[in-house]
Formats: sequence, C-alpha cells, structure tokens
Amino acid sequence: MPVASIDMEETHTVERDQLPQEMLQRVFWLRERLLCWFVQHGRSFPWRELSRSTYELAVAEVLLQRTTAAGVARAFPGLIARFPTWEAMADAPLAVKIRRKFCAFGT
Repeated sequence: MPVASIDMEETHTVERDQLPQEMLQRVFWLRERLLCWFVQHGRSFPWRELSRSTYELAVAEVLLQRTTAAGVARAFPGLIARFPTWEAMADAPLAVKIRRKFCAFGT
C-alpha cells in the first residue's frame, strides 16, 4: 500500500519497502495511536456501518460537505429510506428531493 508524503510543491507516492525503517515504524506508531483514539472517542454515525453500500457512502460524503455531521446523522436514515438507490434519487422530482429531504439539514 503506497504511503503519501505531502510536499509544499508536489505530492510523492512511495512504496512501503522504499521507506526507511525508522519512518515506517513512526507511520505504524501513528496509525496505532489514531485507531486507539478513535475506539475511545470516535462518534457513531449511520454511514459508518459495515453494511453500507457505495451509494450510501457517496450520499453521506456529499452531504457532509454541505453541513454538519450531526445534521447529516438526523436526516440520513430518512433520506436513504426515501431514495435507496441512484435510480430512485434520479427518478424523484427535483422539488421533492430539495423540499422534503435537504431542508432537514437546516442549511
């Protein structure tokens, strides 16, 4: 799995076996710390369930760019129930999509 390092001028991708051992150890240490923190402090949201489809994750990502996670968490289950697939979302009249679901976010 490639590890990206951020440079102010460009982004480089290097393979794991190209990293110095000390840097690789730091990456693994940081990864472990972040995962431990998340287990203790991470919030539970409906779109984080393992059974979510690619469609549901994409909808959540778009909504999270528009408003707060708390707002999305309130409206997400109803939105997915009303529009369970790309086709259902595309077939719904635009006014219904906007008025009935997106107004629930308060934005």
